[in-house]
Amino acid sequence: MQNDGNKEMSAVNGSSGGNQAFSAQEPWVLFRLNNQTFGIPAHITQEMISIPEVTPVPRSPESVRGVINLRGSVIALIDLRIKLNQPSLAQELGEMISHLGQREQEHNEWMDALEAHVREGAAFTQPRSPHECAFGKWYDNFHTDNPQLLGVLLRFDSPHKMLHALADKVEGMLNRGDHAGAVAAVEEARHGLMPRLGDLFDELKRSLTIASRQEIAIVVEQDNTVIAITVDAVDAVESLQASSVEDLPGRGSLDDSYIVHMLGRRSSNGDPVLIPDLGKIVRESSEYVRNLSNN
Repeated sequence: MQNDGNKEMSAVNGSSGGNQAFSAQEPWVLFRLNNQTFGIPAHITQEMISIPEVTPVPRSPESVRGVINLRGSVIALIDLRIKLNQPSLAQELGEMISHLGQREQEHNEWMDALEAHVREGAAFTQPRSPHECAFGKWYDNFHTDNPQLLGVLLRFDSPHKMLHALADKVEGMLNRGDHAGAVAAVEEARHGLMPRLGDLFDELKRSLTIASRQEIAIVVEQDNTVIAITVDAVDAVESLQASSVEDLPGRGSLDDSYIVHMLGRRSSNGDPVLIPDLGKIVRESSEYVRNLSNN
């Protein structure tokens, strides 16, 4: 694909007949999908917009979310996550909201089990460490750069640890014969810590719902066709490292079987940038995409 002495120039369309040359050192629009960084040449990018009202199109491919009206022009909106065989952002966050609902219910059951242990002497077998419950394991491994989500998550840390520490606290009271103190500690937590955690779970679920509506649509023109692709967020417009753009291993320029077929590196930090084949995306999004874009 590239001459040994000049690896700066590449072709954006893979094996399509109308390749457009691009340079690693020209501006690139860098965006995120599912915690990975992707890039497309800025010269094919027309604009970046918040996603307006979407009109579904019957019998369209799953990756075609529908059409949008952009100042009188009707263009197709392609869900790039689905095109890359990933769950849509709405699906991913919806599953996360459902997961959080289950984790909240588990903490209610945790509190019920502790109260039964104190009042009735029932065995208490719930996780005592905040890092061992299902929510704690998720919390310790979940990462986000969404400041609103991060702010809510950070407020979970103290009350969640305090709740789990309650098990050892009341156990010590019971061992010392202070049954009344153990009952009072459980009641205080039920009317203090538990509502506080419940409010945080509700706030986190609301924040996730808002985040699902904050996708960005990048409007591009490729092969004389205008489409919009959905991305989680736009990170930057910058050049890539000189001579960094190359075929992914095993995915040469004549291999048309992959949506992502090239790789570059950010000039700012050297992080990898995946490069999708927009020509292939246009071709595979059915003929009506072109008809819509040309109307």
